[in-house]
Amino acid sequence: MEFKNPKYIPCRIVISWPLWNTYREKLERIVMRYPLIFRGFKVGSIHYDEKIGVLGSNEERIDVFGCK
Repeated sequence: MEFKNPKYIPCRIVISWPLWNTYREKLERIVMRYPLIFRGFKVGSIHYDEKIGVLGSNEERIDVFGCK
């Protein structure tokens, strides 16, 4: 079996904000290794919160089903 076409498979990779805010420069280094997937990304282009990690709030939220 040979893989000849297509030259690449279109994809979309989404990195959520909690991951960016947790892994920061480590994640930037990974993204820079794959310019074909993360086109146009530049080191230092993301402005992080002061605190590292997943940020939460003390708010209680209730969804449309009434669940807390």
